[in-house]
This record gives sequence, C-alpha cells and structure tokens, in this order.
Amino acid sequence: MNLISVEEVAGRLPVSKADEVINQLLGEQLEIYELEKQLKNLQLQENQT
Repeated sequence: MNLISVEEVAGRLPVSKADEVINQLLGEQLEIYELEKQLKNLQLQENQT
C-alpha cells in the first residue's frame, strides 16, 4: 500500500473535499488510537491473571 501525506492528498482536491478527507482521516486516526488503548488495557488485564 502506498502511503501519501495528508498534504499531498489535500493538494489534489478542491478545498471542501480536502477538508472532508482530512476530517475523515483524523477521525480514523482517533479511532485507531482508541482501539490501541483498549488493546493495551486488555493485554495488561491478561498479564495480571
């Protein structure tokens, strides 16, 4: 999978579409962060038993 920067994506899109894509990416990043936190907590719980 080719990774390209948010700026690179935004540069190719009309401003409103760019904003939409950036907001979507930020939302996905937040979701990933939350899932990683949950996973870490589950791993900690597992290690304690």
